[in-house]
Amino acid sequence: MVAGAGAHVTTVAGGASGKVDGPGASARFDQPWAVALDEHGRLLVADNNHSCVRVIEASLAPPGQLLAAKVLLLQKLQEAKQAAENISKMQLAARVQQEEQADRNAQLLLQELEDEKQVEENKKKKKHKKKGKHKVDVDGAGIAC
Repeated sequence: MVAGAGAHVTTVAGGASGKVDGPGASARFDQPWAVALDEHGRLLVADNNHSCVRVIEASLAPPGQLLAAKVLLLQKLQEAKQAAENISKMQLAARVQQEEQADRNAQLLLQELEDEKQVEENKKKKKHKKKGKHKVDVDGAGIAC
């Protein structure tokens, strides 16, 4: 496990692929995927290909290595928390942008409907004006009314 710049890699458990329970480096995993600490200070390792969780007791880990694992896990937890907050902020910003775009689209649609309504009203007015024009013959002169 790496605990910062200039740190070294420390094996807390495992070291080769397989399915073997045991202390420290004698344990075997197949694609360990995640690690966590429980309330008793035990290191929990998700063994992905074996679909199980391995438990490493503090007394089984070499001295100092479990503490290094705890420090690393706390750092990773803080990084994950910050990443989740950043993702949440980005998702919120994206949602706001989507809603603003939806509002703009709705405004455009309303404007188009208003424009169509105005066009229809203008057509009706023109049609009404054409119907209202009559020629009246007053003394032989054609006058439109």
